[in-house]
Amino acid sequence: MASWQQYSNAGDREPEENKFSTVSSSSQFISMAPGNYDTASQFFSVQLWLSGQLKLLKFSDPVFMVYDPVEYAGGIYFQYLQRFCRSPKHLLILGMNPGPWGMGQTGIPFGDVDTVKNYLGLAEFGFLIRQPTQQHPSKIVTGLDCHRKEPSGTKLWGLVKKLTNYCPAEIALANIIVHNFCPLIFLKESGCNLTPEELKASNKKEELFNLCSTALYHSLRVLQCSQILCIGKFAEKRADLMVKKFSLNALVYSIPHPSPRNVSGRVNWEENAMASLSASGLLQFI
Repeated sequence: MASWQQYSNAGDREPEENKFSTVSSSSQFISMAPGNYDTASQFFSVQLWLSGQLKLLKFSDPVFMVYDPVEYAGGIYFQYLQRFCRSPKHLLILGMNPGPWGMGQTGIPFGDVDTVKNYLGLAEFGFLIRQPTQQHPSKIVTGLDCHRKEPSGTKLWGLVKKLTNYCPAEIALANIIVHNFCPLIFLKESGCNLTPEELKASNKKEELFNLCSTALYHSLRVLQCSQILCIGKFAEKRADLMVKKFSLNALVYSIPHPSPRNVSGRVNWEENAMASLSASGLLQFI
C-alpha cells in the first residue's frame, strides 16, 4: 500500500525511462499519515485519502471519463507541498477543480506550465508526472511538455506574484497555499470539460461533495488555517457549507473566477480582485 512516504525521496531518484507510464489504480492511495509528521505529509495524506474514496464512486452520463491528477501526478504534487507547505498557513486559496491544461497536466493547483517550471521551480520533477489509465484523445497528458496555455492559472498565479511584490515563491507562499475543493477532472464524451456543479444530482454529486467537504475540513485543520479565499462562486458556496457543517471557526471570502468562461473574469480581473481583497482586509494575511 502506497502512502505519502513513497514520494518523500522522489527528488533523489533518477528519471524513469518511460516518462509517461500510466497509473493503474488509485485504490492504493488511502493511507493516512500519523499526526506527528510534518504539515506537508499530513496535508498530502488527506488528499490521498480523498483520492482513494472518490475512486469508489461510479459516475454516469454525461460523465464519460474522469482524471485524478493526485493519482497520476502525485509525485510532483508532493514535491510542491514539501517545498511550499511545510508549516501552518494563514490563508488557503480555494479553487473549484483542476483544469485539463493546468493541474491536469502539471499536478499543481492552477498550475500552468510556465508557473510550475519557472516560478515554483519544479521543472526537475516533471519526470514524476505519469498519465491517467484512460485518456481522451483531445486531452492527452504530456506533463511539463504541454504547450497549451491555462489562462486561469496564469491569472491567479500572476495575482499571487503581484500581491507578494514579485518575491521568490518560497517567500511569497510562506503564509498561503493554493488548493482545489474537488480533485477530479470530468470530461464529456466529446472531450469537453464538465464542472462539478454541472453534474446531475443522480450522478453521485452529493457523495462527491460530502467527501470533498470532509477532506477540506481536515486539510484546514492540518494547516491550522482559518481564512479561505474562494476563487469563484462554486468554491465560495462549498466552503460556506463546509464551515457550517463542521461548525468551523473560519472566515470565507471570494473573488471572481478568472476563467474565460466567466464573464466577470474576462475584463479587468486582476484589478477587480485586488479591490475585493483590499476591501476585505485579507491583504494582511498574504
